[in-house]
Amino acid sequence: MPHSFVSPASFLSSRCNYAMEKFNSLILRYNSIFDEIPDDPGWKVSKSQIGGKGILATRNFNPGDIIFKDHPLIVGPRSIPDQKPICVGCYKNENLKLCSKGCRLNVCNQCANNDVHFFECDYLKKLRYKDENESEKKIIRVLTPLRCLTFDDVKKEIVNHLHKLNGPQQGLEVELLKRLTISKIPTRDERFMRLCCSVLDANAYEIQLAGKHENIRGLYPMASVMNHSCAPNTRHDFTDDHEMIIKATKVIPAGTEITTTYAPLLLGTPARRHFLNKSKHFECRCSRCKDFTENGTFLSAFKCRTPSCDSILLPKEPLNLFTTWRCQTCDLILTADKVAILQNVIANEISKLDVAFPAQIVQFVNTNRIVATSHHAIVQFKYILLNVIGYSDGYKWSELPHDLLQLKRTICLEILEIVDRLSLGQCQIKEVCSFELQETDKELQRRM
Repeated sequence: MPHSFVSPASFLSSRCNYAMEKFNSLILRYNSIFDEIPDDPGWKVSKSQIGGKGILATRNFNPGDIIFKDHPLIVGPRSIPDQKPICVGCYKNENLKLCSKGCRLNVCNQCANNDVHFFECDYLKKLRYKDENESEKKIIRVLTPLRCLTFDDVKKEIVNHLHKLNGPQQGLEVELLKRLTISKIPTRDERFMRLCCSVLDANAYEIQLAGKHENIRGLYPMASVMNHSCAPNTRHDFTDDHEMIIKATKVIPAGTEITTTYAPLLLGTPARRHFLNKSKHFECRCSRCKDFTENGTFLSAFKCRTPSCDSILLPKEPLNLFTTWRCQTCDLILTADKVAILQNVIANEISKLDVAFPAQIVQFVNTNRIVATSHHAIVQFKYILLNVIGYSDGYKWSELPHDLLQLKRTICLEILEIVDRLSLGQCQIKEVCSFELQETDKELQRRM
């Protein structure tokens, strides 16, 4: 009986589809532990046109709709050199003390006997520190990959399906742990922690909760599969128990890929692409990145260096990291090296500013001679001002002079226009600016 021929392409496609279906069922199985999952959740893991796998909408979503809730596989401190002391249970930086059992980690009174801490405490004590004083300052940086050793089989299988970064900087937490301790880490544990470091570096989200926590991250299985867009169709928020809520910011028709952003939305193209290249190891080439004006927002614009010209410099080839920059009026050309010098100068000036003093920021915005008022550094400072004007000591609503109220109103309108031009939908920036505009108008109306 003749055998039917299966082409290599068909074989690979079949294997890819099987892997997608398997991962899809894994995610559903994991999240069903926490929530009841409907037969059609409205999404599925599928092959992405952007690259690799992604999450595809299987029904229509409107702005504000909750698309899914994602529960972290692990939560822990970020691995950063200047990580401040925090409680390793609740992640607050209040009422701290060293664990009485000798692991040299900080805990508060409520978290000293936390179940998660029990594992890491016992593990670290068995490894024994070479220098307790040095370990006390640095051991928190290895905590998140160490906690991954508690994963059950389902979590381990999910981790094996997630994207990994494999650069020389991956696994530095494991190297630090080995340098700080005396006993040898079991080979199986070391291998799995290195894998988790690669997965965390590629996929972990910084968890932000209105000042409640300090520098913590979480690994979210579904969010890890979402691909990047410089104009995403979702936003994410966190609950107090670190659950991630993914909401639509635009109309998402069935069959459309559900996307997120890996970079701050208001970064200009060169800065945004540099950030993505360094942190996620890929170069975005979307329509926003290709447009040197960024839909007329000019978020990357520098002021022309010709004394008699009041125009702006923009990148000639925004997809080229080493592009020249050209004035839009007098055709002055600056090399990438010269623009880099200007960027360093403006970064140095910005580092000296204190956002607690709006007058200082306003003066910088009005008098700087390097970047245009549309530049993302200026726009981000304006956005920060919205959280200061009306709320900080000396700048409460009742204390504000009329000109500061009008400034706040102008900032809201400017940023809302940028959000609309970039097609960012009902993102968090738009929500904040809309609310602050409403509050400002209320105050202006009250004074009439």
